[in-house]
Amino acid sequence: MSQAEGTAHSPGVANGEAKPRRTSGRKAASVGSILLQARSKAEVNRTMRVLMLMLFLLSSALPANAQGTCVPNELVTQSLEGRVVLKREVGEDPIERASVQLLESRYQGRVLASATSDANGAFKFAKKFKPGKYVLKVTYPEMATYVGPLRFTKAATGSETQEIVVTIGADFTKPCGGSSAVVKARKEN
Repeated sequence: MSQAEGTAHSPGVANGEAKPRRTSGRKAASVGSILLQARSKAEVNRTMRVLMLMLFLLSSALPANAQGTCVPNELVTQSLEGRVVLKREVGEDPIERASVQLLESRYQGRVLASATSDANGAFKFAKKFKPGKYVLKVTYPEMATYVGPLRFTKAATGSETQEIVVTIGADFTKPCGGSSAVVKARKEN
């Protein structure tokens, strides 16, 4: 192998050792630039171990529910009442005492109304609201919180009664921790 061949595919390397590279006075920010500044294979290995340890420590410091940003689709409904349920392999179970809030539709909007789900998982806001855009927030201890945009519209004459069904999840391998919401036709009991 000639000198030219050795430098063609691995610039800055001679006799199996990496030569230090000059930087332009600013600190190197990327992993690649840190590794290029390493002087030997042993130093590269040490640097990689330190970087992997830092990555592990940073990732383990995040809470379990900080798995990314969840932005559910906007719910469009003619009713501000519904049910909170826990999805099972077969069917669903109602969740009692879930906190349900209607918020202003803006960043950190204030709470306009609150309700608590009953033994059947049902909730209903006591206050009446004008049609418009809101945010629905449903929480239950040890489960993934559902927060999503909601557009409340005026009910058309003769239209079927609707309900919001919020599924609270605890599976953080799924988007939104397994929590979701849909608008369904209300089942009359």
